[in-house]
Amino acid sequence: MASLASMQGAGLVHFQDFNAEVLRCLTIPNVKANLLKESSQGTFTSRSVGFYAGDWSEIDKLLLRGDAVQDKTTNLHTENEGCRGYDIILMAETVYALDSLPSLYRLVKKCLHYPSGVVYMAGKKHYFGVGGGTRQFLRLVREDGTMQSDLLAEVTDGSSNVREKLRWSRITSVLLPRKVSEPSSKIRHASVAHAEDACPSIVFLSQWGLPVLSGPSVGGNRGKYPRGKGY
Repeated sequence: MASLASMQGAGLVHFQDFNAEVLRCLTIPNVKANLLKESSQGTFTSRSVGFYAGDWSEIDKLLLRGDAVQDKTTNLHTENEGCRGYDIILMAETVYALDSLPSLYRLVKKCLHYPSGVVYMAGKKHYFGVGGGTRQFLRLVREDGTMQSDLLAEVTDGSSNVREKLRWSRITSVLLPRKVSEPSSKIRHASVAHAEDACPSIVFLSQWGLPVLSGPSVGGNRGKYPRGKGY
């Protein structure tokens, strides 16, 4: 998916995971392999690819700081204007734990570009034993009342958990083409005091430990729950 986003003109693409090891050992090698292949074929158009490690309750400080730096360097905003935020947020298997849903929703609201940012989410309708699910997350979104949600698809096979693909946003966004540069493998942590790297158009939020690439599988969390299959 990172390769596809780059080919479509995404200015910057960021991957986020709680564990830096997941980014370092799985995500970065796969992303580099995909993007360098596209670059050799003359189809890679993204400005940069970044990797961020940290908890959802804190990572927004790092992401938004980087976004403000990017806005100044690309003249997208004046110095008095706020952060631009992400045009698109993609996430899968991120809503399994009920107690983490408020932090996830707050993070998305802080980092999503208004008014045109859009979120695409894939997950199971119910996660038995841990209380989360797409239904619980949608209830949180609707109770807040600041965003609208749409069910794009429901996947059922009669023998496993029901999976849903959803979109929620103010209005649909578009990707704006920007300049080309080499992908960076530096991992940024939420505890870092400064973030000089430019911020993105897209962020991939992960919770289980697998990178988002050509398919919709996503990954990474704290090891509190057993590893499951990607969506």
